[in-house]
Amino acid sequence: DFCDLGLQKIREICKVLGIPQIMEDAAKEHYRTAFLKPLFHYVKRARKDALAACCVYAACRCHSWPISVMTASQAVQVTPQCFSQMYLSLVQELGLQIPQQNMPEMIRSFCSRFATRGSPQVPSEWPETVNVKWNLAKRTIQICELCGEAWLLTGRRPMPAIIGATFLAWQSLYPRSPICVSLKAFCRNSGTPYSTSVRARVQEMRKLLLALAQTLPWLIHRHVSLVSVVKFIDEVLSNQMLLLRQLASQDSQMPQVQSDSPVLLNTTDIDVFKTKCGNPAPSLLLPPCILAPKKPSLEPERCQQPFSNEISEAEIEQYIRTPEEVEEIQRFQASDCVNIVCGWPNITVL
Repeated sequence: DFCDLGLQKIREICKVLGIPQIMEDAAKEHYRTAFLKPLFHYVKRARKDALAACCVYAACRCHSWPISVMTASQAVQVTPQCFSQMYLSLVQELGLQIPQQNMPEMIRSFCSRFATRGSPQVPSEWPETVNVKWNLAKRTIQICELCGEAWLLTGRRPMPAIIGATFLAWQSLYPRSPICVSLKAFCRNSGTPYSTSVRARVQEMRKLLLALAQTLPWLIHRHVSLVSVVKFIDEVLSNQMLLLRQLASQDSQMPQVQSDSPVLLNTTDIDVFKTKCGNPAPSLLLPPCILAPKKPSLEPERCQQPFSNEISEAEIEQYIRTPEEVEEIQRFQASDCVNIVCGWPNITVL
């Protein structure tokens, strides 16, 4: 029976993830209710396993238990895309009210499972992280809160941002030896999944930290790059409110046009204003969808259907047939008329 197999899968997932019994019972109840829906009957075995993981994930979210899509999908070895499709179907069919995720709790849960020295996944030359897990979680939370002020986390998956913030926090706690470690090596040696989304979040966080660090008075005459900015994360986080207010005031100095004014500023005027004011990033606190909007897709040109326009026989004779072809056709038509008069079978000329 697939229902019993699904309940057994839920028990295995809860045992592996260490989920309390009350959440396991709630996940089983979700699975029994979902199993009665015809939508989940004719699906593949992998999707039924994903359904069990979705029930566990929904139960944990309803009880404010920190869990991520990545953790739940890896528990049953399905892709995040398959998991997301089944999860959306489960929420719609059962009408579940899922509360918002608690980012600090997810960060603490992730950092508590962070690979430490002595594990076969982490080389022995890396510095010890077991004694600074609390500091690592605290620094990661601060970086995520700072990124939230710059719209870097809004409408995006939390795990890539958490992994990227943990990487930067880990580098800032040990700015000497691991600064040369790449993100891919960090994810591989710490047992953390690497993806292009993680790399994109790290790049955005580095740009934000660099823009804030360059406004610090004691760093104006120092060369700070995207790689070396991790050395000054502590200073940026200590003065983040002042730096954010300064950036906001710089944004307010940009020329704004009233709605009833007929004068419009072009990009050249804005660029000249930026140069005169010396503003390195006036639009730093804007959402990424405004900073880098997607280009609208161009509609393909409508191809003219063949034989859509009727062409007269005169036009065909004018543009296609040569004089020699016209004489030959007339000769065949004349011979065809003779054949009809003589009683011979009609010969159709192509």
